[in-house]
Amino acid sequence: MTNEQTKAGCQDSPSTLSLGPVPNDPLLSSLGVFAANTEGFNASATLNETILEGTSMTGITDLPTLLGSLHPLMSEHEFVFVTQPGKCIADAADLHPIAAFEEQEGLTLVLRREQADVAGEQYQAVFRMITLQVHSSLEAVGLTAAIAKALSDRGISANVMAAFFHDHVFVPSDRAQDAMKALAGLAPPR
Repeated sequence: MTNEQTKAGCQDSPSTLSLGPVPNDPLLSSLGVFAANTEGFNASATLNETILEGTSMTGITDLPTLLGSLHPLMSEHEFVFVTQPGKCIADAADLHPIAAFEEQEGLTLVLRREQADVAGEQYQAVFRMITLQVHSSLEAVGLTAAIAKALSDRGISANVMAAFFHDHVFVPSDRAQDAMKALAGLAPPR
């Protein structure tokens, strides 16, 4: 099967792609981070019932409230970004990505470093994920800018991913503790 045939077959996949909690990671699972998992559950049938039941759908939009409620939490795992040209999300289910994005140049996956190593995936840098535990709205204005400024003022690169409930900041592993201090300093004075 050619890459074009594989890519064309991906158009039908999202409605049947199974999702499940990230294996062996209580932190990620407790935060509702889900990965492709063939032994998981059907996203279209149970995601709303499993994750959203009893949870407020309204995120916070007020920037001072967001900054005062960040409660950053660092994952114990290291993560890497890899690319797979000509692939789609369904093709990567066996890698258990915590995030994926289909770009014109190829599929980008965020994987736990040990999973990438076992699979022989190549990567350029190693990151730690800091989850901002505040339930931020996808329509909030200024949160990403405040995070980027606090980190860039300290020379720390940041790759921010917004999910439905939380924002996740990927920072270089060797600067993760510095990043935690910078994020803790974002709370406005009381």
